[in-house]
Amino acid sequence: MAAGINQATLLYHFEDKEQLIVALVDELVARMRSFNDALPAQVAGALAAFEAHLRILQELFRTRPEIYVAFNEIAARAIRDPRIAMKLAAAEQDWMEFVASLLSVATPDTELSAINSVARATIVFVRGVAATAAGDGTLTALVERRAPGQVAFGKVRSAIDAYIALVRARFGYATRAVRTGRKPATPGA
Repeated sequence: MAAGINQATLLYHFEDKEQLIVALVDELVARMRSFNDALPAQVAGALAAFEAHLRILQELFRTRPEIYVAFNEIAARAIRDPRIAMKLAAAEQDWMEFVASLLSVATPDTELSAINSVARATIVFVRGVAATAAGDGTLTALVERRAPGQVAFGKVRSAIDAYIALVRARFGYATRAVRTGRKPATPGA
């Protein structure tokens, strides 16, 4: 096996492949919660905790791309397996509620339905970025620590920057300059 674990060892601990995948979902959810726990208790500025959450996810694309590879595999498996689909749906519901809590603190006068819509859109956005990164080879290059992955990671960062700007605009916050890694253009150049 690729991870250096004998298949018989896995089957000793898990009755079947579905149990293994459910355990993997649980592990991924636990890891994501631990990353979210790293968010500062009090963050200054509107939507700062929401942005910090997305920046943590962005950094995981660069430093732990295997998490997104596993997530994509689980999402694909969930299409065919109702048990895994239910587990994934529950995990995404928890994630959506977490994102909604970040947004509701930042935008207390906004209707709950609008906050929940943006929270759901955030989950769909991150899933879409992960699927796109898998499809265009970015995740594979990042997992294998090849240079093209680091270059392609700029697309992930740009997508997250644009999404943050959209959410800020949706809630009426002035869009601040987002980090692009590029120097500002010199006027008249």
